[in-house]
Amino acid sequence: MTLSITDDAKLYISKNGNIIYFDDYPSIGTCVGDIKFPPSIKLGVPKDPSKFEATQLGEITVYLPKDVQYNRDLTIRLKRSFGKYQLVIDGWKYV
Repeated sequence: MTLSITDDAKLYISKNGNIIYFDDYPSIGTCVGDIKFPPSIKLGVPKDPSKFEATQLGEITVYLPKDVQYNRDLTIRLKRSFGKYQLVIDGWKYV
């Protein structure tokens, strides 16, 4: 897996402490398998860092949960809606 961050997302993260983590992995069991929704990206250090693996991407520290397998290339980008900014993931595989 390759994890990348767009330039505008890097700027937003750097203005907010240079630390992010993946959080909330909701999944729904169906008859054809589990559907795993993308995690939300939060600013700061997770509540229990022992459950995460810290990775450096340039000056940004990214905490990835140890119990999740990443099998695709992912890109973190900045999304703006209704005047609010949010970090989102592109490339997430739902099934």
